[in-house]
Amino acid sequence: MNIRIIHSIAMQELLTVVRSRWVMIFSTVFAIIALTISFAGTRVSGYVGFQDFIRTTASLLNLNLYLVPLLALMLGGMSFAPAEPGGLEIQIAQPVLRSENLLGKYLGLFLAIVVSTGIGFGVAGMVIGWRSGTSELMSYIAFVLLSLVLGLIFLGISALISVVTMKRSQALSIGLFIWFIFVILYDLLVMWVASNFEGDVLRNLLFGMLFGNPVDLVRVGTLFVLGGKIVFGPTAGALLRFVGGTSSGLLILLAALFAWGGIPLAAAIKVFSTKDL
Repeated sequence: MNIRIIHSIAMQELLTVVRSRWVMIFSTVFAIIALTISFAGTRVSGYVGFQDFIRTTASLLNLNLYLVPLLALMLGGMSFAPAEPGGLEIQIAQPVLRSENLLGKYLGLFLAIVVSTGIGFGVAGMVIGWRSGTSELMSYIAFVLLSLVLGLIFLGISALISVVTMKRSQALSIGLFIWFIFVILYDLLVMWVASNFEGDVLRNLLFGMLFGNPVDLVRVGTLFVLGGKIVFGPTAGALLRFVGGTSSGLLILLAALFAWGGIPLAAAIKVFSTKDL
């Protein structure tokens, strides 16, 4: 692969996406909501301190789990899949490997997500630092990095959907369905399991279900970052009980996130490189 070609495609994709209304809309939404949450989070308890930072970060996590996957799936569906018949043939007619084309777009879209989320979380971070101090700055940075990892994962999923369907309308529709499953329906399933099982069976089921959803993995990762002071859900508690909340749990978590990030992207490259167009 030619790194220069991938870089050139990524920069071109970034400029194209930044000019689009999607990035502006999401950047504005992130900035307004994150700033509102930050301001409210530092005033709810009536004093400035570590607890205010934790509350604010927990609220920003909820914003992140909803919007970042949606942004990644929408950007990916619009970029990886051609808008009309014949559009993809024009792109790959250039003397560029299909894998280079897809990786360049992937990198460019990820940089666009960095820009979009960076505005919102950056504004929130400045407010938190102003009101609550910077003693937990590294934890906040780790939280933002986990948000970006979530974006990478759903970009890979979007790439796989797009190269399989090869139609933008289908890619966007399936992407929305995937978002609904991972962000909303999966938690309802976890709640049903938690209410119908108990004991070791429940713990084992919750532990297994954790790895079936990258959204839950990032939620649990944030729990580790915050030192376990806030419980975000039963799957997080299952992992902490299983590994004792130690560094081994963090290694398991990172390995699972790596798999979720790499497997869909590798599958997309494989399908795209061998697909008969």
